[in-house]
Amino acid sequence: MKDQKTLKVFILEDDVWYGSMLQHHLSLNPDYEVKRFENSKAFFACLHEQPDVVTLDYSLPDMDGTEVLKKIKANKPELKIIIRAWIGAYLEKVDSRRIDPGAVDWLLCHYSARSLRQEIVTLMQATGAMIPEEKWFTTLPTTGNVGSASIFLMLDALAKNDAVRSGDQVLCIVPESGRAMVGFMMLEVVA
Repeated sequence: MKDQKTLKVFILEDDVWYGSMLQHHLSLNPDYEVKRFENSKAFFACLHEQPDVVTLDYSLPDMDGTEVLKKIKANKPELKIIIRAWIGAYLEKVDSRRIDPGAVDWLLCHYSARSLRQEIVTLMQATGAMIPEEKWFTTLPTTGNVGSASIFLMLDALAKNDAVRSGDQVLCIVPESGRAMVGFMMLEVVA
């Protein structure tokens, strides 16, 4: 991810613990300039600073997250917005070389709606940490949003997929939106 301009990230999160944790982890990357806001008033007062990416909490004390999103998109339609930005934890693992996107054969990532997938793809592409979409595997269209149980359904369906080969690397990403946490596991397919 070197040789790229500094990525300016704004965090709009009223949960002090989560917002601070996200700010800390994202700030570990010297290519990120990170600012955190606990309410929409402070956030919109600084929007003129042209952030590249915004992480947005939907439960804010002074404005509904949906209203914030609409207002952002009306003023800055090109802005990348990630809801409950577990993506920061992924980028940290890529930066520390604990995850190599190029070595992943299958990505099993739970996201609760197709619209969130596009936001995730956009940020992964912008940061150079993209896993090609043809390697993504989901059961969302057939099972719906089943929360943290989705990883078990995806693993079961992937195991029955004829395209899976011995030695394939499977990256599983399971976000837990209730506490804005995420778990990662890398598995290797064995015959």
